[in-house]
Amino acid sequence: MAVRPLGPASEPSSNEPALDVELFATAISWVSLAAVRIVLLGAAGFFLAGWLYLTAFFSFFHMPVLGMEISPSEILLQGVHSLLFPIAVVLPVFFLRVYARRLMLTFVLLVAGSAALLALLALAFRWYSATDVIVQTAAVLWIGLAVLAMQQGFGRDSRYHRLILSAAALLLLISLPTAFGIIDAGQQATATRTHFVLTTNANVGLPGGTTSGNTVEYRNFVLLRETPTRYWMMRLGLATDVYSVAKDQVLYVRY
Repeated sequence: MAVRPLGPASEPSSNEPALDVELFATAISWVSLAAVRIVLLGAAGFFLAGWLYLTAFFSFFHMPVLGMEISPSEILLQGVHSLLFPIAVVLPVFFLRVYARRLMLTFVLLVAGSAALLALLALAFRWYSATDVIVQTAAVLWIGLAVLAMQQGFGRDSRYHRLILSAAALLLLISLPTAFGIIDAGQQATATRTHFVLTTNANVGLPGGTTSGNTVEYRNFVLLRETPTRYWMMRLGLATDVYSVAKDQVLYVRY
């Protein structure tokens, strides 16, 4: 039997380490770019949601939104607060959407369980009112159903279906914070009690005050907004009677 001689052992190419480094750098660059896009898109969404909430809230009382001295950080925080439920559910839904077709029951139970748990926590710690919790829970269930429909093929091959999903997502982003703003403003407008006490100079002239010497005490107002320079108040039970008082005219305040 003839024995074939073995050829010289092949040496690893010197370009392989350089290729690995290049691939790693490309992956890091791609991930960093994707992260930056996600952060910018999320910040824009939160800012829009916060601005819509504050606009709806102050417009309910016919208050000038641009005169409320709202900082960008406050707008962003309000946007996060308005979209807290959907955010808390979107993250696990995003990671599980690949397995949604195989684990359909698990997926549905996870979305429903997350919504129920967040609702209980929100009520227990008074993060939201009961009405806000209902609206947030409905938004969470809608997101779960939308992802489920996408896993079943809705929007995969039809541009019209994708347009419907995009329009529904945009509608949710706009309507959710707007609804919260109107709900919270309505709860303030229907308040029957207040702990807010304001004592001012006699020349302020707000209705319903109790005069004592050169000062007037007011106990029939609900504080709507405190800015660095003014107090914005609503007369108890009268959402159309909104007043602002400069802080340099206030002698005493109790919240």
